[in-house]
Amino acid sequence: MNQPMPRLEAQIQCAGEAQYTDDIATMANEVFGAFVLSTVALGTIIKMDATDALKLAGVVAFYTAKDIPGLNSFTPNDGAFTTQNEEVLSEGTIKYYGQPIGIIVAEDQHVANRAAALVKVKYSNLGKPITDIIKARTDSTRNTLFTSIDATATGSDIHKTLTGTNYMHGQYHCSMETMVCVCQANRGRS
Repeated sequence: MNQPMPRLEAQIQCAGEAQYTDDIATMANEVFGAFVLSTVALGTIIKMDATDALKLAGVVAFYTAKDIPGLNSFTPNDGAFTTQNEEVLSEGTIKYYGQPIGIIVAEDQHVANRAAALVKVKYSNLGKPITDIIKARTDSTRNTLFTSIDATATGSDIHKTLTGTNYMHGQYHCSMETMVCVCQANRGRS
């Protein structure tokens, strides 16, 4: 405590030796992905049509939540810090503008991006987003990131009691950099 903690990557980043995804040479059979994002803030997906996207030369596949085997979530629902699974791809209910609803896979990034823009999506039950912070804060249906436990038992050695209100809601991580990864199958090799 109270000691400087240097960033682990600082030396290689400052020396220009850090390797980023654009520094990695392309591989044989490499494919690229582009998310299809919701164009509404709240609603329900009625239909997705990737016909035009799949006709584009170089497009390999289009995937939705139905294609994900197992749990469609990138957060563990362990009850300690999260109370719900957060979908990798929407299963039909749109919760925010730009929510990933599908992914196009193509032979290069430009084709993937163009194809993602060609996917047609129809929505119903369009809702109005809450943009007032006070309303958002007091809407218990929206504050589900973290669990809270009400104190029910009291000890026999309690001499003082505090009362009041404390707002300490969780917040989603908001990165300044884009999130990119390169996955390589090594078939059990290191």
